[in-house]
Amino acid sequence: MGFVNLSGFVILGPGSEWFWFMAQFGALAITGGAIYRQLRAQGSASIFEQTAEWDREWASEFFQRRRLRFLLDMEGRAVEAGLPRSGEAILDFFERIGYLVVNGHARAEYVWLDFRGLIGNYWSLIAPYTTQERRASGNPKLLVWFERLEGEMAAYDRKALGHVRTFDHDAIVRGLPALIDELVAGMRLEHDLKQGTFPRRAPAKRREPAPPGLR
Repeated sequence: MGFVNLSGFVILGPGSEWFWFMAQFGALAITGGAIYRQLRAQGSASIFEQTAEWDREWASEFFQRRRLRFLLDMEGRAVEAGLPRSGEAILDFFERIGYLVVNGHARAEYVWLDFRGLIGNYWSLIAPYTTQERRASGNPKLLVWFERLEGEMAAYDRKALGHVRTFDHDAIVRGLPALIDELVAGMRLEHDLKQGTFPRRAPAKRREPAPPGLR
């Protein structure tokens, strides 16, 4: 028994319309697949550039100064005082990313890979203050995109790790002085490099030679 009946099979002339329709459909499918792969490649490049731009923004001098001012204001701050106004630029950064992720304009996976710890630590730091600020201002949607961003990151934790990462608010608060010191040291180093000077330290009486490969 034959599986394919080629009786009446016509490629040219009357009756061949079905063949050319199917050939055209196949060509469109191949072209469509190529376009889809190209768009996916362009989309991946766009997403990569987007996350790279966020990295550059976060590391910029403007953001370093804003972070320092915000963290200084958060150090020892009572929850009842709410959020300091100095945090506006920093918190807006997370709001923008949250809006893009929640609405499908940026993939949660890429944001999770690049910013998971940053998002978790900053949300854990400000969460009690945000609750207080919402109550005081009567605005329950204050920083809602940041909050939903943390929810998206927690959901991806479950997918990638099998559990949700925890961020301890009290531990983060206790670590603020060290974080501020590190930020100041980094900013001072960048300033010295721009000025053409180099950091110095008091000379030691005796130093061990540096291991090979570190020079």
